[in-house]
Amino acid sequence: MIWLFAFGCWISDRLFCDLWSAVDFPYLHGAWHILVAITSYTICVLFAYFDATNEHADKMPVLKFWPHDSFELGVPYVALKDETN
Repeated sequence: MIWLFAFGCWISDRLFCDLWSAVDFPYLHGAWHILVAITSYTICVLFAYFDATNEHADKMPVLKFWPHDSFELGVPYVALKDETN
């Protein structure tokens, strides 16, 4: 979803650059960079989770979010649990 919004910002910036400049709103290209960085990080975490699920299923990988697990708009990361704990 974020990637689609980033792509929309990029296309709008490319196609309607004169319009955005005329209304003094040159921020879409910067928004594109920020949104693509967030999307790239999220994709890397998801692939790390998929790899951990395939390679280390005994460690029970789980997706968590920083700073709070209940806040899904936080920074995602993969946590491994040990069966012995």
